[in-house]
Amino acid sequence: MKNKTKSNQPEPHECLCGCGEHTKGGRYVQGHDARHKSALITAALDGDKRAVMQLDTFGWKKFLDAKLVRMGLPIAPVEPEPVKRKRGRPRKNDGAVVLATSVSALRRAASRIRLEPVEPELVS
Repeated sequence: MKNKTKSNQPEPHECLCGCGEHTKGGRYVQGHDARHKSALITAALDGDKRAVMQLDTFGWKKFLDAKLVRMGLPIAPVEPEPVKRKRGRPRKNDGAVVLATSVSALRRAASRIRLEPVEPELVS
């Protein structure tokens, strides 16, 4: 006889759209990802930079870009937010700006960089 344990089933979480409902283990209740995406796009169009960052984090910035293109507006750049430092003794390089970026954001940025081959100059 097989023992069925609940440890294999995902734990329910609160829906990320902010509705307060509980999921069956995913991030959203069914259909609420579209609601969240729509709310983030609306907030980004109103000038909320955090909404643009969240759209980029979830991989939804392409939908904002498509809407901006349809509206005839320039595409919104993603600006990483500076990391807040803990209080206390200042570090040696405290004047340097530390940016919070995810590994996936760095990979996407690296894939967009295309280097052109450069012909070496001949010295005579």
